[in-house]
Amino acid sequence: MLRRPAAILAVLLLAGVLAGCQTLTLLPDGRALVIAGARAELIDPVAGTRTVIPAPAVARIAHSATLLADGRVLLAGGADENAPLGSAELLAADASGFSATGDLVEPRSLHTATLLADGSVLLVAGGLVSQEQEVPPLASAERYDPASGTFSATGSLAEGRVLHTATLAPDGSVVVIGGSGGRLFLAPIERYDPASGTFSVIGELPRGRAVHTATLLPDGRILVAGGLEIVGKVKKGEDPDNIAIATTLLVDPVTGTVTEGPKMSTARAGHVAVALADGRVLIAGGVNADTEEIRSAEIYDPATGTFSETGRLTAPRTTASAQLLPDGRILVVGLIQGETEDEMAIGVEIYDPASGTFSAIGG
Repeated sequence: MLRRPAAILAVLLLAGVLAGCQTLTLLPDGRALVIAGARAELIDPVAGTRTVIPAPAVARIAHSATLLADGRVLLAGGADENAPLGSAELLAADASGFSATGDLVEPRSLHTATLLADGSVLLVAGGLVSQEQEVPPLASAERYDPASGTFSATGSLAEGRVLHTATLAPDGSVVVIGGSGGRLFLAPIERYDPASGTFSVIGELPRGRAVHTATLLPDGRILVAGGLEIVGKVKKGEDPDNIAIATTLLVDPVTGTVTEGPKMSTARAGHVAVALADGRVLIAGGVNADTEEIRSAEIYDPATGTFSETGRLTAPRTTASAQLLPDGRILVVGLIQGETEDEMAIGVEIYDPASGTFSAIGG
Protein backbone atom coordinates (compact mmCIF):
# COMPACT_ATOMS: atom_id res chain seq x y z
CA MET A 1 0.00 0.00 0.00
CA LEU A 2 0.99 3.61 -0.48
CA ARG A 3 0.60 6.04 2.35
CA ARG A 4 -1.07 9.25 1.23
CA PRO A 5 1.06 12.26 2.31
CA ALA A 6 -1.40 14.42 4.22
CA ALA A 7 0.83 17.50 4.03
CA ILE A 8 0.45 17.87 0.27
CA LEU A 9 -3.10 16.63 -0.07
CA ALA A 10 -4.47 20.17 -0.34
CA VAL A 11 -2.21 20.86 -3.32
CA LEU A 12 -3.09 17.60 -5.04
CA LEU A 13 -6.78 18.34 -4.57
CA LEU A 14 -6.37 21.63 -6.39
CA ALA A 15 -9.40 22.19 -8.63
CA GLY A 16 -11.28 19.51 -6.77
CA VAL A 17 -9.52 16.33 -7.93
CA LEU A 18 -6.55 14.24 -6.96
CA ALA A 19 -3.97 15.08 -9.62
CA GLY A 20 -0.69 13.74 -10.87
CA CYS A 21 0.15 11.09 -8.25
CA GLN A 22 1.44 8.17 -10.32
CA THR A 23 3.33 8.07 -13.60
CA LEU A 24 3.15 5.36 -16.27
CA THR A 25 5.95 4.90 -18.80
CA LEU A 26 6.02 2.33 -21.58
CA LEU A 27 9.49 0.78 -21.88
CA PRO A 28 11.11 -0.39 -25.15
CA ASP A 29 10.65 -4.06 -24.20
CA GLY A 30 6.86 -3.64 -23.92
CA ARG A 31 6.70 -3.57 -20.12
CA ALA A 32 5.41 -0.49 -18.31
CA LEU A 33 6.95 1.32 -15.35
CA VAL A 34 4.68 2.72 -12.64
CA ILE A 35 6.05 5.10 -10.01
CA ALA A 36 3.84 6.23 -7.13
CA GLY A 37 5.42 7.56 -3.97
CA ALA A 38 7.86 5.01 -2.59
CA ARG A 39 6.55 2.23 -4.82
CA ALA A 40 7.84 1.16 -8.23
CA GLU A 41 6.30 -1.62 -10.34
CA LEU A 42 6.92 -3.19 -13.71
CA ILE A 43 3.79 -4.37 -15.50
CA ASP A 44 3.96 -7.02 -18.20
CA PRO A 45 0.71 -6.49 -20.17
CA VAL A 46 1.24 -9.62 -22.26
CA ALA A 47 1.79 -11.98 -19.35
CA GLY A 48 -0.63 -10.02 -17.17
CA THR A 49 1.87 -9.80 -14.31
CA ARG A 50 3.01 -7.08 -11.93
CA THR A 51 6.44 -7.04 -10.29
CA VAL A 52 7.57 -4.69 -7.52
CA ILE A 53 11.10 -3.41 -8.13
CA PRO A 54 13.46 -1.42 -5.87
CA ALA A 55 12.04 2.06 -5.41
CA PRO A 56 13.68 5.34 -6.44
CA ALA A 57 15.92 6.97 -3.84
CA VAL A 58 13.29 9.68 -3.30
CA ALA A 59 9.60 8.91 -2.77
CA ARG A 60 7.84 11.34 -5.07
CA ILE A 61 4.36 12.03 -6.42
CA ALA A 62 3.14 14.71 -8.84
CA HIS A 63 6.44 14.21 -10.72
CA SER A 64 7.15 13.56 -14.39
CA ALA A 65 8.55 10.37 -15.93
CA THR A 66 9.87 10.44 -19.48
CA LEU A 67 11.36 7.71 -21.66
CA LEU A 68 14.59 9.00 -23.19
CA ALA A 69 15.92 8.02 -26.61
CA ASP A 70 18.47 5.62 -25.09
CA GLY A 71 15.84 3.66 -23.15
CA ARG A 72 16.43 5.24 -19.75
CA VAL A 73 13.56 6.86 -17.84
CA LEU A 74 13.94 10.30 -16.29
CA LEU A 75 12.03 11.01 -13.06
CA ALA A 76 11.99 14.75 -12.43
CA GLY A 77 10.69 16.90 -9.59
CA GLY A 78 7.43 16.09 -7.88
CA ALA A 79 6.73 16.45 -4.19
CA ASP A 80 7.31 14.66 -0.92
CA GLU A 81 5.48 15.16 2.37
CA ASN A 82 6.95 18.63 2.84
CA ALA A 83 7.58 20.47 -0.42
CA PRO A 84 8.13 20.28 -4.17
CA LEU A 85 11.38 18.56 -5.15
CA GLY A 86 14.31 19.72 -7.25
CA SER A 87 15.96 16.32 -7.59
CA ALA A 88 15.87 13.92 -10.54
CA GLU A 89 16.73 10.25 -11.07
CA LEU A 90 17.30 7.89 -13.98
CA LEU A 91 16.07 4.32 -14.32
CA ALA A 92 18.62 2.25 -16.23
CA ALA A 93 17.63 1.06 -19.71
CA ASP A 94 17.48 -2.54 -18.44
CA ALA A 95 15.30 -1.41 -15.48
CA SER A 96 17.97 -2.71 -13.09
CA GLY A 97 17.93 0.31 -10.79
CA PHE A 98 17.83 4.07 -10.32
CA SER A 99 20.74 6.52 -10.20
CA ALA A 100 20.92 10.23 -9.45
CA THR A 101 21.27 12.82 -12.19
CA GLY A 102 21.48 16.61 -12.17
CA ASP A 103 19.05 18.75 -10.18
CA LEU A 104 16.31 20.86 -11.72
CA VAL A 105 16.91 24.59 -11.97
CA GLU A 106 13.83 25.06 -9.77
CA PRO A 107 11.93 22.56 -7.61
CA ARG A 108 8.53 21.92 -9.17
CA SER A 109 5.59 19.52 -9.03
CA LEU A 110 2.51 18.93 -11.20
CA HIS A 111 4.52 20.16 -14.18
CA THR A 112 4.61 18.70 -17.70
CA ALA A 113 7.55 16.99 -19.37
CA THR A 114 7.84 16.40 -23.12
CA LEU A 115 10.51 14.53 -25.03
CA LEU A 116 11.36 16.75 -27.97
CA ALA A 117 11.37 15.50 -31.53
CA ASP A 118 15.14 15.13 -31.84
CA GLY A 119 15.16 12.83 -28.81
CA SER A 120 18.01 14.67 -27.14
CA VAL A 121 16.34 17.13 -24.77
CA LEU A 122 13.44 17.28 -22.39
CA LEU A 123 11.21 20.25 -21.72
CA VAL A 124 9.87 20.68 -18.20
CA ALA A 125 7.25 23.46 -18.05
CA GLY A 126 5.21 25.16 -15.37
CA GLY A 127 4.10 23.50 -12.15
CA LEU A 128 4.04 24.37 -8.49
CA VAL A 129 7.04 25.70 -6.61
CA SER A 130 5.27 25.89 -3.23
CA GLN A 131 2.51 24.10 -1.38
CA GLU A 132 1.10 27.43 -0.23
CA GLN A 133 -1.96 28.10 -2.38
CA GLU A 134 -1.34 31.85 -2.50
CA VAL A 135 1.98 31.27 -4.30
CA PRO A 136 1.31 31.33 -8.07
CA PRO A 137 2.43 28.46 -10.31
CA LEU A 138 5.68 28.69 -12.22
CA ALA A 139 6.04 30.29 -15.64
CA SER A 140 9.60 29.08 -16.05
CA ALA A 141 10.70 26.11 -18.13
CA GLU A 142 13.88 24.06 -18.38
CA ARG A 143 15.48 21.47 -20.61
CA TYR A 144 17.31 18.30 -19.69
CA ASP A 145 20.35 17.14 -21.65
CA PRO A 146 20.69 13.34 -21.32
CA ALA A 147 24.31 13.45 -22.51
CA SER A 148 25.48 15.75 -19.71
CA GLY A 149 22.78 14.87 -17.20
CA THR A 150 22.02 18.52 -16.54
CA PHE A 151 19.01 20.82 -16.60
CA SER A 152 19.24 24.36 -17.95
CA ALA A 153 16.76 27.22 -18.05
CA THR A 154 14.94 27.97 -21.27
CA GLY A 155 12.21 30.45 -22.24
CA SER A 156 9.31 31.17 -19.91
CA LEU A 157 5.57 30.84 -20.43
CA ALA A 158 3.63 34.09 -20.76
CA GLU A 159 1.58 32.91 -17.76
CA GLY A 160 2.53 30.51 -14.99
CA ARG A 161 0.28 27.49 -14.97
CA VAL A 162 -0.40 24.09 -13.43
CA LEU A 163 -2.88 21.31 -14.35
CA HIS A 164 -2.33 22.19 -18.01
CA THR A 165 -1.46 19.96 -20.97
CA ALA A 166 1.63 19.94 -23.19
CA THR A 167 1.38 18.24 -26.59
CA LEU A 168 4.20 17.50 -29.03
CA ALA A 169 3.03 18.81 -32.42
CA PRO A 170 4.02 17.24 -35.76
CA ASP A 171 6.48 20.09 -36.43
CA GLY A 172 8.37 19.36 -33.18
CA SER A 173 6.99 22.30 -31.21
CA VAL A 174 5.16 21.86 -27.91
CA VAL A 175 1.66 23.27 -27.50
CA VAL A 176 0.63 24.22 -23.95
CA ILE A 177 -3.12 24.49 -23.36
CA GLY A 178 -5.19 25.65 -20.39
CA GLY A 179 -4.40 25.03 -16.76
CA SER A 180 -4.76 27.01 -13.57
CA GLY A 181 -2.93 30.26 -13.01
CA GLY A 182 -3.75 30.17 -9.29
CA ARG A 183 -7.35 31.20 -8.67
CA LEU A 184 -8.43 31.34 -12.33
CA PHE A 185 -8.25 28.91 -15.25
CA LEU A 186 -6.31 30.03 -18.31
CA ALA A 187 -7.46 30.45 -21.91
CA PRO A 188 -4.25 31.46 -23.78
CA ILE A 189 -2.57 28.75 -25.89
CA GLU A 190 1.22 28.89 -25.97
CA ARG A 191 3.71 27.15 -28.26
CA TYR A 192 7.32 26.36 -27.44
CA ASP A 193 9.86 26.47 -30.29
CA PRO A 194 12.79 24.16 -29.44
CA ALA A 195 15.07 25.91 -31.96
CA SER A 196 14.74 29.36 -30.39
CA GLY A 197 13.94 28.16 -26.86
CA THR A 198 11.00 30.56 -26.61
CA PHE A 199 7.25 30.44 -25.98
CA SER A 200 4.72 32.48 -27.93
CA VAL A 201 0.95 32.88 -27.52
CA ILE A 202 -0.73 31.51 -30.66
CA GLY A 203 -4.41 31.46 -29.77
CA GLU A 204 -6.99 31.38 -27.03
CA LEU A 205 -9.67 28.99 -25.79
CA PRO A 206 -13.23 30.34 -25.61
CA ARG A 207 -12.99 29.91 -21.83
CA GLY A 208 -10.21 28.85 -19.51
CA ARG A 209 -10.18 25.20 -18.47
CA ALA A 210 -7.97 22.90 -16.41
CA VAL A 211 -7.63 19.17 -15.65
CA HIS A 212 -8.62 18.46 -19.25
CA THR A 213 -6.91 16.22 -21.81
CA ALA A 214 -5.20 17.10 -25.10
CA THR A 215 -4.70 14.36 -27.71
CA LEU A 216 -2.97 14.66 -31.08
CA LEU A 217 -5.20 13.50 -33.94
CA PRO A 218 -4.08 11.96 -37.26
CA ASP A 219 -4.75 15.25 -39.11
CA GLY A 220 -2.37 17.13 -36.80
CA ARG A 221 -5.02 18.93 -34.77
CA ILE A 222 -5.32 18.53 -31.00
CA LEU A 223 -8.51 17.29 -29.36
CA VAL A 224 -9.08 19.15 -26.08
CA ALA A 225 -11.68 17.24 -24.06
CA GLY A 226 -13.56 18.02 -20.87
CA GLY A 227 -11.89 19.40 -17.78
CA LEU A 228 -13.07 22.01 -15.31
CA GLU A 229 -14.49 25.45 -16.03
CA ILE A 230 -15.20 28.24 -13.55
CA VAL A 231 -18.90 28.99 -13.04
CA GLY A 232 -20.54 32.12 -11.71
CA LYS A 233 -18.93 35.41 -10.81
CA VAL A 234 -15.45 35.43 -9.34
CA LYS A 235 -15.52 37.35 -6.07
CA LYS A 236 -12.44 39.10 -4.81
CA GLY A 237 -10.63 37.11 -2.14
CA GLU A 238 -12.74 33.99 -2.68
CA ASP A 239 -11.93 30.83 -4.58
CA PRO A 240 -14.28 30.49 -7.57
CA ASP A 241 -16.58 27.53 -8.08
CA ASN A 242 -15.83 25.13 -10.91
CA ILE A 243 -17.58 22.25 -12.62
CA ALA A 244 -16.68 19.37 -14.92
CA ILE A 245 -17.71 19.94 -18.54
CA ALA A 246 -18.55 17.77 -21.57
CA THR A 247 -17.41 20.19 -24.28
CA THR A 248 -14.49 19.53 -26.62
CA LEU A 249 -12.36 21.78 -28.80
CA LEU A 250 -10.10 21.20 -31.80
CA VAL A 251 -6.87 23.21 -31.79
CA ASP A 252 -4.65 23.78 -34.82
CA PRO A 253 -1.09 23.76 -33.39
CA VAL A 254 0.28 25.85 -36.27
CA THR A 255 -2.26 28.67 -36.48
CA GLY A 256 -3.68 28.45 -32.97
CA THR A 257 -7.18 28.36 -34.45
CA VAL A 258 -9.77 26.84 -32.10
CA THR A 259 -13.00 25.25 -33.33
CA GLU A 260 -15.81 23.72 -31.34
CA GLY A 261 -15.93 19.92 -31.27
CA PRO A 262 -18.77 17.55 -30.39
CA LYS A 263 -19.85 17.13 -26.78
CA MET A 264 -18.90 14.00 -24.91
CA SER A 265 -21.72 11.84 -23.62
CA THR A 266 -20.62 12.62 -20.07
CA ALA A 267 -19.10 15.70 -18.45
CA ARG A 268 -15.75 14.70 -17.01
CA ALA A 269 -12.50 16.08 -15.61
CA GLY A 270 -9.37 14.31 -14.48
CA HIS A 271 -9.99 11.56 -17.04
CA VAL A 272 -7.58 9.77 -19.38
CA ALA A 273 -7.47 10.18 -23.15
CA VAL A 274 -5.32 8.02 -25.43
CA ALA A 275 -5.14 7.79 -29.22
CA LEU A 276 -5.86 4.26 -30.44
CA ALA A 277 -3.82 2.66 -33.23
CA ASP A 278 -6.56 3.47 -35.76
CA GLY A 279 -6.62 7.19 -34.86
CA ARG A 280 -9.71 7.14 -32.67
CA VAL A 281 -9.41 8.39 -29.08
CA LEU A 282 -10.38 6.51 -25.92
CA ILE A 283 -11.63 8.74 -23.08
CA ALA A 284 -12.33 7.12 -19.72
CA GLY A 285 -12.97 7.79 -16.06
CA GLY A 286 -12.58 11.06 -14.18
CA VAL A 287 -15.17 12.91 -12.14
CA ASN A 288 -18.53 14.19 -13.42
CA ALA A 289 -20.33 17.48 -12.86
CA ASP A 290 -21.50 16.21 -9.47
CA THR A 291 -17.84 15.51 -8.50
CA GLU A 292 -18.58 11.78 -8.49
CA GLU A 293 -15.88 9.41 -9.72
CA ILE A 294 -17.12 7.61 -12.81
CA ARG A 295 -16.34 4.37 -14.65
CA SER A 296 -17.81 5.25 -18.02
CA ALA A 297 -15.72 5.43 -21.21
CA GLU A 298 -16.30 6.65 -24.73
CA ILE A 299 -14.60 6.74 -28.12
CA TYR A 300 -14.06 9.80 -30.32
CA ASP A 301 -13.93 9.05 -34.03
CA PRO A 302 -12.23 11.91 -35.93
CA ALA A 303 -13.53 10.54 -39.24
CA THR A 304 -17.15 11.14 -38.21
CA GLY A 305 -16.57 13.77 -35.53
CA THR A 306 -18.71 11.84 -33.05
CA PHE A 307 -18.46 10.16 -29.65
CA SER A 308 -19.83 6.70 -28.88
CA GLU A 309 -19.93 4.89 -25.57
CA THR A 310 -17.79 1.82 -24.94
CA GLY A 311 -17.12 -0.55 -22.00
CA ARG A 312 -16.76 0.61 -18.42
CA LEU A 313 -13.64 0.71 -16.27
CA THR A 314 -13.41 -2.04 -13.67
CA ALA A 315 -13.12 0.68 -11.01
CA PRO A 316 -13.54 4.47 -10.96
CA ARG A 317 -10.25 6.21 -11.76
CA THR A 318 -9.51 9.92 -11.49
CA THR A 319 -6.39 11.44 -13.07
CA ALA A 320 -5.09 8.01 -13.93
CA SER A 321 -2.35 7.40 -16.51
CA ALA A 322 -2.74 5.48 -19.76
CA GLN A 323 -0.52 4.23 -22.58
CA LEU A 324 -1.07 2.66 -26.00
CA LEU A 325 0.53 -0.80 -26.04
CA PRO A 326 2.32 -2.28 -29.08
CA ASP A 327 -0.57 -4.72 -29.63
CA GLY A 328 -3.12 -1.89 -29.84
CA ARG A 329 -4.61 -2.31 -26.37
CA ILE A 330 -4.59 0.50 -23.78
CA LEU A 331 -3.00 0.13 -20.34
CA VAL A 332 -4.68 2.22 -17.62
CA VAL A 333 -3.14 2.76 -14.18
CA GLY A 334 -4.54 4.82 -11.31
CA LEU A 335 -4.45 5.12 -7.56
CA ILE A 336 -7.43 3.67 -5.72
CA GLN A 337 -8.49 3.68 -2.08
CA GLY A 338 -6.54 1.18 0.01
CA GLU A 339 -7.55 -0.79 3.05
CA THR A 340 -7.61 2.26 5.32
CA GLU A 341 -8.65 5.87 4.77
CA ASP A 342 -5.08 7.20 4.43
CA GLU A 343 -3.72 4.45 2.18
CA MET A 344 -3.80 4.13 -1.59
CA ALA A 345 -3.24 1.13 -3.86
CA ILE A 346 -2.27 0.94 -7.53
CA GLY A 347 -5.09 -0.27 -9.77
CA VAL A 348 -4.21 -1.62 -13.23
CA GLU A 349 -6.47 -2.58 -16.13
CA ILE A 350 -6.34 -3.01 -19.91
CA TYR A 351 -8.80 -1.85 -22.56
CA ASP A 352 -9.24 -4.07 -25.61
CA PRO A 353 -10.60 -2.03 -28.54
CA ALA A 354 -11.62 -5.21 -30.37
CA SER A 355 -14.10 -6.19 -27.67
CA GLY A 356 -14.64 -2.73 -26.19
CA THR A 357 -14.02 -4.05 -22.67
CA PHE A 358 -11.72 -3.38 -19.71
CA SER A 359 -10.11 -6.15 -17.64
CA ALA A 360 -8.12 -5.80 -14.43
CA ILE A 361 -4.58 -7.03 -13.84
CA GLY A 362 -4.23 -8.18 -10.21
CA GLY A 363 -1.46 -6.99 -7.95
